[in-house]
Amino acid sequence: MMRRETGFLFGGLSVGSRDNKMAEPLDEVYVLRMGLELEWCRLELESGLQPLARWRHSASVYDGTQIIVFGGYHTASLRLSDVWVFDTVTMEWQQPRPSQGPGFISNGSHPACTTWPDLPAARGGHSATIVGHSMFVFGGYGGNGDFSASFEKNKFKNSFCRICKA
Repeated sequence: MMRRETGFLFGGLSVGSRDNKMAEPLDEVYVLRMGLELEWCRLELESGLQPLARWRHSASVYDGTQIIVFGGYHTASLRLSDVWVFDTVTMEWQQPRPSQGPGFISNGSHPACTTWPDLPAARGGHSATIVGHSMFVFGGYGGNGDFSASFEKNKFKNSFCRICKA
């Protein structure tokens, strides 16, 4: 994800070591500074609230300072349907909750599906984009559920809703 002259990279899969050929999911955040030269650095974040390591998630920039991460895979059998926000100013993770009202709040916890109506099924390999104050999620794969539907997550209503079914 890009923000002005800075790029951000979160998650992905590691290359397996010689001893352990299995790739592992990552929870690292890297910054690419694009000045006269390109410079990568890994952010050393405070321990605390942060998303599970993952790959095949979506990441969309909101308001030029927030990166909204949705879903992905933690393992081949553990697919995710959570929402996380990385603030590129404070360099902190936040997790929105449906009952908190407008905006996002630090130190939240992701509710069970039953408390966040119309939460899309866990998935990875989907697409997501921000239009205005809404993030739209489409497609992906999760092993079960309807992945031909589109969902809208409104930042100010802090809710998901199914907007169409193919």
